[in-house]
Amino acid sequence: NGLKEQTFESQDGHKDQMRPGENEGDEEEAGDDNVEPRNWGDIDYQLGANGDEEFILHLELCEAFYLSYALGCLVIEDEEGNKPSLLGMWNLYSKLEQDFPFRYAVYHHLRSRGWVTRSG
Repeated sequence: NGLKEQTFESQDGHKDQMRPGENEGDEEEAGDDNVEPRNWGDIDYQLGANGDEEFILHLELCEAFYLSYALGCLVIEDEEGNKPSLLGMWNLYSKLEQDFPFRYAVYHHLRSRGWVTRSG
């Protein structure tokens, strides 16, 4: 389609990429703490170099289980700080969504083949 992403650097040295169809005037004001991050670079930028601040990441149940089980890169905690086992997560997620086992099987299959899934 001939459209390319463009990399630009802001006045404070933060690099970002513009997606096709975006204009520089569409950028949010720098320093606004209420801006929703668009990518992981924005999150790193908002957290600062030391990364002391916490942030909440909203994931679908299939995504959360995949990251915990298949990749081992996500640890789930409840409000009390308890970390459920993978079997505990599977049982809980299956109760929350009746079709979770089927949806997860499809999700895992697609991700294992390199596809990036999106809801909707």
